[in-house]
Amino acid sequence: MRIPIGKGDYDPSEGGFSGTSITPFATTETYPQSFANATELPERKARIVDISRYWRTGGIDWPRLKENFDAVIIAAGVAFNGDVLLPEHTEKADEHDVSYATYHIPDPAKNMAEQAHFYAELPGVKTHRAFADWEAPYSGGKEPTAAQMLSYLMALDNSAEQTAGIYSRMEILKRMGLPVWLHDRDLWLAQYIYEFYVDAMQYRRFEPFLERFGMRVPPSVDGTGLEENVVLWQFTEYGDARFYCANRLTEDPKYVYGMTNADLNVSMMGYDAFMKWFNIGGVVEPPPTPQPCGCCDVLSQIATIVEKWRLTK
Repeated sequence: MRIPIGKGDYDPSEGGFSGTSITPFATTETYPQSFANATELPERKARIVDISRYWRTGGIDWPRLKENFDAVIIAAGVAFNGDVLLPEHTEKADEHDVSYATYHIPDPAKNMAEQAHFYAELPGVKTHRAFADWEAPYSGGKEPTAAQMLSYLMALDNSAEQTAGIYSRMEILKRMGLPVWLHDRDLWLAQYIYEFYVDAMQYRRFEPFLERFGMRVPPSVDGTGLEENVVLWQFTEYGDARFYCANRLTEDPKYVYGMTNADLNVSMMGYDAFMKWFNIGGVVEPPPTPQPCGCCDVLSQIATIVEKWRLTK
């Protein structure tokens, strides 16, 4: 779904190249269908999959999803277009007692505050964790600027009655200058790590990834000062969807075959702390009352002025 930001975990001291042969970094043991009986880390991490309309109607085996994941994050839409499967996915998650959050991608070419209000009114948004997806809304497009994103987030906080998190990649956040207000947000970051470096193969399963990276944050975050803000790491976009939760056939007459790849995510906190934060049951505490801040007030005013000027052109 998204482009890897680096070559990942190649370390000559751990194998890699040996003449013309390739030494894989993960073991070749067979893992159980459910992770419940797998060897646990000292503190088990929560495992999350994010889904969208591309999974198609009937494309998800919800009992198996509940068995293999602790939560799901559901696409709510792009700009003023709601994801067509959002109602189905939120209803199924409720039916199977699967904890969920939602995410939305704003379009910088449109009014940011109005897009935030639109997102907040979609099914399941106000009663579950909400994430603003900071990336280009379509291939070849541009990401919102820092000022635009701040305007969107402030409107979303107000409309959804919570402090929204941010999904993005560190390369985007750095390109936007790592704005200071990121320190007030929970971050869900994508950094894709290669299991087999030469073939550029991302991880397909949780266990081999967690064996190597289960006790750290994404490497791209190191030294940014945002290490403590990261709550989720999306480590692959090529997870084994059929193994974990995808049906082989959907109920969509046009797209009959189910997904083969899935975005896999792990929590940075331990399972108990993460699930308490994620709020099973869908009760989200309202954001704290904002305290006066000169720099944030100026940024907000600038964002509002720029937005009004752009819309008059």
